[in-house]
Amino acid sequence: MIEAYLDIETTGLSPNYSKITVIGIHLVEDENERFVQLVGDDITSESLLKALEGVDTIHTYNGSRFDLPFIQSALGVDLSKEFGHCDLMYDCWQNNLYGGLKRVEQTLGIPRKLTEINGLEAVRLWWRYVNDYDQDALKTLCEYNREDVVNLKTLKEKVGGGKKIAKRVLRLTQEMRQAKIQSYGNGYALVKRSIEGLSKELLRYKPSSVDWSIHEIIVHLADADANGYVRLRRFIAEPGSRVMAYDQDRWANELKYADQSADESLELFRLLRSTSCALLVRLPETAWANTVQHSENGVMTLEDWLDTYEAHVTGHITQIENNIRLWKKQKKNIQ
Repeated sequence: MIEAYLDIETTGLSPNYSKITVIGIHLVEDENERFVQLVGDDITSESLLKALEGVDTIHTYNGSRFDLPFIQSALGVDLSKEFGHCDLMYDCWQNNLYGGLKRVEQTLGIPRKLTEINGLEAVRLWWRYVNDYDQDALKTLCEYNREDVVNLKTLKEKVGGGKKIAKRVLRLTQEMRQAKIQSYGNGYALVKRSIEGLSKELLRYKPSSVDWSIHEIIVHLADADANGYVRLRRFIAEPGSRVMAYDQDRWANELKYADQSADESLELFRLLRSTSCALLVRLPETAWANTVQHSENGVMTLEDWLDTYEAHVTGHITQIENNIRLWKKQKKNIQ
């Protein structure tokens, strides 16, 4: 029986506006182990399935909510149907181990060489490789991914993992949840800081015809949070109801984001965040068990909603930073 430990690196948190940059797979069959890594254009459904040939079970950390859905959206392959899947995050919860993979590793004493690299820095490493042809950045990113994957095997051994999770559970303590709510509420300040002092020319700069300008990103943030505003209230007032996905690229084109006011959108974003944050801090504990039926993602809990919208800003700030970097590089080349 072959077991696989899998982790992906991406340019952001949503497959709607991000891509997979690296897939790492650690294959274990009895005493034999080997590591496979797919990078950039080598990442296809065919190459992934070939790498997983003969595998019985895939082990991930938070893969049921991130890695596998992202792969399905980006590559059209539903690994949960092709293979057995064990999300080790749930085994960690059963052992009162909460938080991200790095935090759990620290608690359990699992060593890691690249302690200074995190998910956001991994995105920056990829763009340094793409934009500046920085091979050292790619090497560091691949090593970071390798540590993520190989450490999953050690994690499974320490927590006795490997059981499939049949149902969703509330996974956050009240303290952890309040920290996430605070982080969600800080989203406006993070965006404001990232665009402070930028010229109108830079705000309008588009790296390519298919990429968004910073101006368009700001308008998108307001529209995304407007959708989130309604979804949150459905969780609370109409649990079990259906919420619809939307095509963000079509919205950007049909609603002519480039012609809308970035200043007004930023102020709308601020108001949407602040009012929803105020609502979240007052919710009774029972409300966090509420679910809705998402048209693409299936059943979602209120904690799923919080995860999504807390992280949404971070992904777009990385996008903003990349636009700034490319604009400065273009100006330098002109000079």
